[in-house]
Amino acid sequence: MKKRIYIRLFTTLAIFVANIPVAPAQNSDIQPAEIVIGIGERVSFSPTPDEKPSGKWHTENDNVAILSVKDNGTLTIIGMAEGVSSITSGKKRSISYPVRVVPKTIRILAIGNSFSEDAVQNYLYELARAEGIEIVVGNLFIGGCSLETHLANARSDAPAYSYRKIGPDGKLTTRPNTSLDEALNDESWNYISLQQVSYLAGKFSSWEKSLPQLIRHVREKSPHTGNTTLMIHQTWAYAENSTHKRFADYGKDQMKMYKDVVDCVSRVARLNGIDLVIPCGTAIQNGRTSSLGDTFCRDGFHLQRTYGRYTAACTWFEKIFNRDVVENPYFPDTISEKEKRIARYAAHYAVKAPEVITDMKTF
Repeated sequence: MKKRIYIRLFTTLAIFVANIPVAPAQNSDIQPAEIVIGIGERVSFSPTPDEKPSGKWHTENDNVAILSVKDNGTLTIIGMAEGVSSITSGKKRSISYPVRVVPKTIRILAIGNSFSEDAVQNYLYELARAEGIEIVVGNLFIGGCSLETHLANARSDAPAYSYRKIGPDGKLTTRPNTSLDEALNDESWNYISLQQVSYLAGKFSSWEKSLPQLIRHVREKSPHTGNTTLMIHQTWAYAENSTHKRFADYGKDQMKMYKDVVDCVSRVARLNGIDLVIPCGTAIQNGRTSSLGDTFCRDGFHLQRTYGRYTAACTWFEKIFNRDVVENPYFPDTISEKEKRIARYAAHYAVKAPEVITDMKTF
């Protein structure tokens, strides 16, 4: 009788123990799925609570992929070269994301005006190709277009744009009477930039009124927005002798206009959760401290067509692809060695210090 009771108690205890949830060992490793990105592509994500490691993140091979970590724990990986790597964290309890970087066409769209025409329609394609990066560059163009007009066009689906696109073969095509949504759906855009019309770029209220709604529209209407990085194009101040009628809004003071633009772009980027700012305004201001002086505009506000536009393209290239443009093998044969060097360093210094003018008087 006692033997039966013992057997019954042992069986009950065994069933009870078997059904107790067992926590994973604290020193067990987590192996997530492989992350596949293109050369020049960036992807951001936040690890799940179960993937919280016990140490700092690091990359296995910075030549293949580099990593940045935000204060809120968001990870951003940028593909640098074809190959395999991993990002890993933890000691007692580790997690490792396998990363594979593959050749891939990177697609960049500017929702802009003549200032985006100056910046992306010339030399950006060539700079990327010189380093083996395949790109498509799109520009939704309306001369003098403001954020307010972009938003109105988006809401009404107006076919109001000249849609210029440089394809993988380097050839420029132009499609008139195109709507914003048509362009958003034309390619799987990796990067989309937004910008304010130049004379309002230093007026915070003009950004505040339209940018959040335009961002919302782009995110809702682009079928690829989950893999798209939004950017703000920081435009440049006018030349000191500019006759643009809206230069008076800044007291015809180049430095005031520059500082106002930088301040507004910094604020709206932070408020709208946009991490990528293309600091063309600072790049041009850097170049103006060199021996070239205040010659970066051809008419007081649009960029000079060779080294002026090359400076802007260099800024876009280094900021997006995180590669030192000073080492890039491409430069147009229309500029001198001195102009090339100034343009490249002006862009490079701007990416390193996007809100501070770097003195280039020794150039």
